[in-house]
Amino acid sequence: FFFSSRRRHTRYIGDWSSDVCSSDLPSGPNVIVNNAGFALPGAIEDVELQDAEHQLDTNLLAPARFIQGFLPLMRKHGEGRIINISSVSGLVAMPFIGWYSASKFGLEAISDALRVELMDTRIKIVIIEPTSFASNIWSKASNQMPSTQSHQDHYRSADRIINARYPAPTAVAQAIFEAATTSNPKHRYLVGKQSRVAALLRILPSKLSDYLVAINIGLKQTPIKRWTRGN
Repeated sequence: FFFSSRRRHTRYIGDWSSDVCSSDLPSGPNVIVNNAGFALPGAIEDVELQDAEHQLDTNLLAPARFIQGFLPLMRKHGEGRIINISSVSGLVAMPFIGWYSASKFGLEAISDALRVELMDTRIKIVIIEPTSFASNIWSKASNQMPSTQSHQDHYRSADRIINARYPAPTAVAQAIFEAATTSNPKHRYLVGKQSRVAALLRILPSKLSDYLVAINIGLKQTPIKRWTRGN
C-alpha cells in the first residue's frame, strides 16, 4: 500500500481505508508495515510547537489512522499482522531529538495497548526497534537544526553524530521480514549493535541513565577524562 507521510495526505487515510474495508475483497492486507516518519532535531525549548505537532502527526497519528482504517478488514478475514517501526529512541529519550523520541514513545505505547486489546484474535502487533542505520531520515534532520543560540555548541556536536556513517539497514529489513513471515513473531525486535544498551538504560535508575546518555552525546565527560584534564 502506498503511504505518504505528508500531513496534508495522512488525514485522508481513514476515509480511503474505510472504502477499501467496505468493499468485497477476497482477502485483506495480511501485513501492514508502518514505516513512514521523520526526525525533528532541536532542544524541546527551541522547536516550534507547530513543528512538534507535525512530528507527532506523522510519526504517531498517521500510523494510528492506518491501523484504525485497516483493522476492520483484518478482523473480517480473521487474521493479520501490524508491524510498527519504532526506534531505540522510543526506549530512551535522547536529548536534542526529544520530540522524535516522544513520537516513538507514543508509538510504543499504542502498540503495547493494541497487542493486549487484540490478544483474543489472530492479529499480531510487532514493534521493530532499530538503532541508527543509513537513511535519509538523518540527512534531512541535519538541515532542520534550530538557529537559536542557547544550544548551538551542542547542535554542532549533534550534527556530527547525524552525519556520521552508519551501516546499511539490511538488518532492519531482515527483522521486518521475520516479523512478517514467522508463525509466532516476537513482540519486539531490537536491531543494531547498541540496541541492547538502550534496553538496559531503560531499567537503570534515572540519575544513572541520564548521566550515561549525557556522556554518550558529549554533554558530560567520563570521570577518567575529567581527571586526566585536571592533571
